[in-house]
Amino acid sequence: MTGELDGPRLPRSEGQHIFSCGGTGAGKTTSALRIVAARTLADRSAVLAIDQKGDEQAERTLRDIAAAAEVPFILIDPRAADTDRWQPISGDVGEVVARVVEPIKASEEYYSDMLRLYLGVVARVLEHAGCWPPSLPFLIDCCQLRRFPRIRELCSDDEELLRRVAEPGDWISSPEGRKAVAGGTVRLQVVMGEAWRPVLAPRITPSGEHVAVSLARAIEQRAVVLWRTYVDDMPKEAAMITVLALADMYAAAQVARAPWTLLLDEFGGVMHIAANRALAMLQRGRSHHGQVIVVTQSAADPEALTGQPGLLASLTDNFTGFAIHRQNAPETRDWLAKLMGTTALWQSTDQTTGHGATHSGQGSRRRVRQFRVGSDTFAELERGEAIIYSTIDGHPRRAHVIRARLPHGEPERIGAGERHACEIAVHAASTLEQLIPAGATTDDGSCAPAEGLTEPEALQLFGDGTQDMP
Repeated sequence: MTGELDGPRLPRSEGQHIFSCGGTGAGKTTSALRIVAARTLADRSAVLAIDQKGDEQAERTLRDIAAAAEVPFILIDPRAADTDRWQPISGDVGEVVARVVEPIKASEEYYSDMLRLYLGVVARVLEHAGCWPPSLPFLIDCCQLRRFPRIRELCSDDEELLRRVAEPGDWISSPEGRKAVAGGTVRLQVVMGEAWRPVLAPRITPSGEHVAVSLARAIEQRAVVLWRTYVDDMPKEAAMITVLALADMYAAAQVARAPWTLLLDEFGGVMHIAANRALAMLQRGRSHHGQVIVVTQSAADPEALTGQPGLLASLTDNFTGFAIHRQNAPETRDWLAKLMGTTALWQSTDQTTGHGATHSGQGSRRRVRQFRVGSDTFAELERGEAIIYSTIDGHPRRAHVIRARLPHGEPERIGAGERHACEIAVHAASTLEQLIPAGATTDDGSCAPAEGLTEPEALQLFGDGTQDMP
């Protein structure tokens, strides 16, 4: 852990999660990356890293780790010219729908409930029409209210499915229904936004196949996957993308059945939305070969940023190792001192005489407990120093953590070739017009509604409310 053979160690086994905290520049990311390197090189673990700030040094280290382990490096970065494409929705319809609405559920449960009902119908139709799995931009496009008549056209050959599709028409014809579905769809659009659209749209191979990265495949290939979310510039998008990524990881970990390490760096920036999903990943890691490393600036962040009393205790119960760098807040230091525990010792009291001038030779002894690490110690830590503590051995030690020494290397990338082992095929359509052109004649001889929804059927469904937003 520290670069010394006899230095303190943190556990790296599955289910033994790590918490690291410290101010900017204190060295917390360095500590976390040493654990990631050990897990990758010694245990052949895949890496799933979410960097909220866009740390270039962290990216360089992860690239070097992938090169040293001879595994693919996958970059999910809306600002990078060499970003890879990510398919966060795969599996059966029910799983996909639950995963897609997860970012909205974390912030606005009402909109997520309404959208989930509507999205479930739309997804069933797309599956029936052979458009599975769809890209996320395509799925969101299909959820626009003005697309509903075309969605119905896609299942006109299946009476049972057509009946199910007709059910949403009753409640989305009301102002309340339109507001709920449109509001949820708009919030879902925040997930991809203009910045994230290039990442979430599939790439086209030289042979014309549409493909994107599947996390389950990436874990199986022991790949190093890095998300860079830029929380300072795009806070809403970063929070929702993080929730979507964690939901995708949760599903992928169960399918892949291979070791993985999740690094949540600078997690405090999105903790207000993603805390519960992160807790679920901690629990999943115990039974599905995973180790989670959570990095924040302060140990108090979980409760301070979420407003959820008791969350810190819930998270702490899931951690086996701690790398605590400089902490200045007195309350935080006191809490950390309690976390490290106490040790028993004998305290002696000597009797004096002559107003304290001499000892009488008599006294008393009593058993007391003393903090293993005093509160002030956490404020005295220098840059790169940390208190390393594992609940396995119960003996916290002060140490200087150095960077993992790795040769610079260029890892394997997906590139622009044919489908990579970490990718899956994605349906080629990006809009409904590619399936049913506006004004086209369908199989039953009817005319598909035009974009403006001028047909009596569209007006009957939506009245005058053809806007996406209420």
